[in-house]
Amino acid sequence: MRVRKKKIIKYIFFMIFIFCISFLSGNLLYKIYVSDKTKIKNSNYNNIENNFLRVKSNNVEDGEEKNSKSTENNGINNSLEMEKLNELNNIDNLSAKDGEKDKELDNNSDKLRGYNVIAKINIPKIGLNTEVLSEYSEEALKVSTTKFYGAGPNEIGNFCVSGHNYKKSNMFSKLKNVSVGDEINVTDNKDVTIKYKVYDTFKVDPKDTKCLSQKTNGKKEITLITCTTNSKLRIIVKAVQI
Repeated sequence: MRVRKKKIIKYIFFMIFIFCISFLSGNLLYKIYVSDKTKIKNSNYNNIENNFLRVKSNNVEDGEEKNSKSTENNGINNSLEMEKLNELNNIDNLSAKDGEKDKELDNNSDKLRGYNVIAKINIPKIGLNTEVLSEYSEEALKVSTTKFYGAGPNEIGNFCVSGHNYKKSNMFSKLKNVSVGDEINVTDNKDVTIKYKVYDTFKVDPKDTKCLSQKTNGKKEITLITCTTNSKLRIIVKAVQI
């Protein structure tokens, strides 16, 4: 009987010993697994981060190089673009009441209230017929739309036209309703009318000058610019000759 009890006790201690060894071994293996997994995760993260920084750095360098080439090849003066946009931002602070006067064409069809008219724009979709003035200024914008930047009307390049969103028949209040595929007709002072088709409409921050780019691959384009109701963004309509 005593011998049997001793065997039972030894067996119990043996099982306890085996359990402890198994527990400790399992715990050790788990720690090793977690440690290796963390190292792999950190390694992958570092690789991803390094790749991201490398790509970002390359993009910045490429962007700077492209901007440099673009400036050299196309003669786009970013400082001039920013100066133009700053002027537009300052003018946007004017009250809409300043633009409530009706347009008055002079006897000379190339003149509008003393300002030179370089083109006429017609957008059938919104019923817009407006004169484009050659002079871009605070006072000129109260009269009609004006050339803002770039190529001349119906010339190769990007003819950029700006206008207030006043609720007048010759202003850009309905420009927000223009959609991709709509038609824009531009008549220059040679009495030549060219049809353009809208290929993009969007809103941008006032400091974004990309829409003024003159890189058109030899095509004739027109960009119409006005402000949103709260003047926080710019409404852009871009069209290309059909």
